[in-house]
Amino acid sequence: MAQALILYPRSLTELAKHAVHLYIHNLRVILLAVLAYLIAVIVAAVAGMLILALDFGLLVMSQSQGLFVVIGIGGILLMVALMGIGMAYVSAAAIVAITLNLRGLQANVGQIRRYLGRSVILQLIITNILQSVATWFGLVLLILPGIIAFAWFAFAEPIVVIERRAYVSALLRSRDLVRGQTLRILAAILALEVVDRLTQIIGEAVLGLALSATLALTITSITLLFLYTPFQFIFETLLYYDARVRKGELGLEEISERI
Repeated sequence: MAQALILYPRSLTELAKHAVHLYIHNLRVILLAVLAYLIAVIVAAVAGMLILALDFGLLVMSQSQGLFVVIGIGGILLMVALMGIGMAYVSAAAIVAITLNLRGLQANVGQIRRYLGRSVILQLIITNILQSVATWFGLVLLILPGIIAFAWFAFAEPIVVIERRAYVSALLRSRDLVRGQTLRILAAILALEVVDRLTQIIGEAVLGLALSATLALTITSITLLFLYTPFQFIFETLLYYDARVRKGELGLEEISERI
C-alpha cells in the first residue's frame, strides 16, 4: 500500500514535483488501462496513411484511386475520433490513479477499468465539448472572457470523474472552485499548454527531417496523447485537490468515496 499524501496548500512548484513522481509511479498502469485505445489509434493511423500513400501512385491503379482516397481519409478521421475518446480514457485513468494514491492505495488496471464505465467516458466527452464551446465563445466575443473561462473550467474533468457531476453542473462547480485563485490556476494551466505546444512543434520539426509532414504530425500527436497527457491530468488533479484544500472543504477520508 502506498503512503497517503498529506493534504495541505502547496506551491505550484511542489505540485509539479509531486506530479512528476506520481507520473513515473503510475504511467505503466495508466497506459495498460487504455491499451485497447492506444492500439486502435495506432492501427487506424497506420492504415489511413498507408492507404493514402498507396493511392499517390505507389501500388494502386488509377481507376481505384477514388475509393482508396475515401478509405484512407476514413482511416484518418477514425484515428481523430479515437484520439478524442482516448483522451477521455487517459485523463480519467490518470485522475482515478492519483485519487487512489492520495488515499494511500496502489492503483491497478482492474480498479481503473471498473470505475471507467461508459457513462463516465460519455459524460467526460460531452463536458469537454461544452467546455471548449464556452471557452471559444468567450475568445470570439472578447479575448479576456475566453481566457477567464479557460481557467474557470480547468477542473471539469476531475469533477466529472471524482464528484460524478457532469455537463453544465461540472463547469459551474469548476468555476466556483477556481474563483479566488483564478490567476494562479490560469498560470499553471497555461504552462502545461505551452509545454504541450512546444513539444508538438519540436517533435514535428525533428521527425519532419526524415518523414512527411503528415506522418510527423500524426506520430507526435499520438505520442503526446499517451505520454504527456497523463502528466497533464495528474498535475491538474493535484491542482484540483489543492484548490479544494484551500477552500477548506476537503478531508482525506472524503477523497472519492466511490473509488
